[in-house]
Amino acid sequence: MVVYAYILKTDKKKQVDGFIGRFSYETRSTIFGALVGLIEDLVMSSFIGSSFLSLGLVGFIGAILFSDVFFRWSPLIGVVLISFFTIFSEIVNVLVRIIFTDLSFNFISILEFIIIQTFINSPFGLFIKPIDMSE
Repeated sequence: MVVYAYILKTDKKKQVDGFIGRFSYETRSTIFGALVGLIEDLVMSSFIGSSFLSLGLVGFIGAILFSDVFFRWSPLIGVVLISFFTIFSEIVNVLVRIIFTDLSFNFISILEFIIIQTFINSPFGLFIKPIDMSE
């Protein structure tokens, strides 16, 4: 949800100067998502990289979707997208863990966790608005 809010609240037209050059909206969103994922990996798990990858992808795909090329934002689309991003992030996270570790997973528990997390996150899609709509 933090990555989703960052994507919506970041100015799309502004480019930021960094050490290696200018960072576009997509680059900043991807880096922010990856950093949030890295922090989540460090705090929550023993396997570093799964949340890093999944939230980095959420930052990149979200930045592309919210660039006003594909659609205009509405509260219903906000609910659908935050649900999609939650499900997508958790599926990538679980797949990376299955591929790169020898941990055993109970798929019913994973499915329950994803559904509960989606139901908790989805109402926030109504309230988190893009920066150009909050004014």
